[in-house]
This record gives sequence, C-alpha cells and structure tokens, in this order.
Amino acid sequence: MKRRKLIPYGYTGYTGVVLKDSHVERYNQLQKRINAFIDAQMPVPESLLNESHAWFIMAAQDLNGREE
Repeated sequence: MKRRKLIPYGYTGYTGVVLKDSHVERYNQLQKRINAFIDAQMPVPESLLNESHAWFIMAAQDLNGREE
C-alpha cells in the first residue's frame, strides 16, 4: 500500500467547500497514523481506513460558517 498524502490548509473538497483548519488537522493526523502502519509494513486496520474516509466526507460536506 502506498503512503497517504497530507492535505494543505485551505484545501477545497470535492463539494467546493474549503475545509476548516481543524478538519485538515484531524484528517492529516489520521493519514499519519495510517502511514505509520504502512512504514512498519503492517496491515492498516480497516477501522482506521474507514474513519479516514468518513472524516473527509463529513468535512467536505460541512458548511463553512457552522461551529464545531
């Protein structure tokens, strides 16, 4: 499995929503955890992959003005 890429602050999701810094930080934390498994040549837990996917979908659908 290839290492996961981190996304920059100000990233625009597929819905056109600019992700909040807190969303970018959380997503990147998940990618770093996944990369640690990849670097150790260990299988990445499916729950971690699912959380990463779900977090990105949630963040991309979020409204810019809404509080967390």
